[in-house]
Amino acid sequence: SEFLVESSSLVDIYQILKSVADQNLRLDAQDQKLLEESLRSFERSGVGLPEEKRKQFSELRTELSKLQSDFSQNLNNANDYVVLTEQELEGLSLDLKKSMFHEESKQYRLTLLDPSLYVSFLDNASNSKAREKVVCAHDTVAITTNLPLLERAIKIRHELGLLMGFKNYAAFAVDSKMAKTPEKIDHFLKDLLKKLRPLRDADLKE
Repeated sequence: SEFLVESSSLVDIYQILKSVADQNLRLDAQDQKLLEESLRSFERSGVGLPEEKRKQFSELRTELSKLQSDFSQNLNNANDYVVLTEQELEGLSLDLKKSMFHEESKQYRLTLLDPSLYVSFLDNASNSKAREKVVCAHDTVAITTNLPLLERAIKIRHELGLLMGFKNYAAFAVDSKMAKTPEKIDHFLKDLLKKLRPLRDADLKE
């Protein structure tokens, strides 16, 4: 099959690179870095795994790619809107109100994935509760169709992390980054929040 041919070729290339790395040749800094990065890239794609786990890893990644594509397609096809009252439209221009009015239903409707309407509403609406209502609706567009996809994607990512020898996907995802571990990122964010909180509180008092 196409998968077996491609997989076999990648494994052969990986084995050659690994053989070169194991010889501890005196490479210049640029070549050494290229070799290390190439090996890391192969290993993170699952090529270094035993055959059965490699096949499982590839199948999971293929499924994850399909889930991501379906998720995006559902968003593109979504035509979700939120119904608003006159009171919730306070602060908007007359033209903006007219553009939101749905003649057939006699309702004001804000199409959530229309960037111009969404941004204009948030920039101009004086009713904070209405803005919150719109943001919440916007952030849950296509939730009925996409939530099961998201739940499955989370499970797949966890399985991918375990296959690669990590305790979860987060550990696998950041292993090649500067932070190296989720714990370091968590510590950094908490420390940043601690430093920024007084500034936030001061701004809110003004």
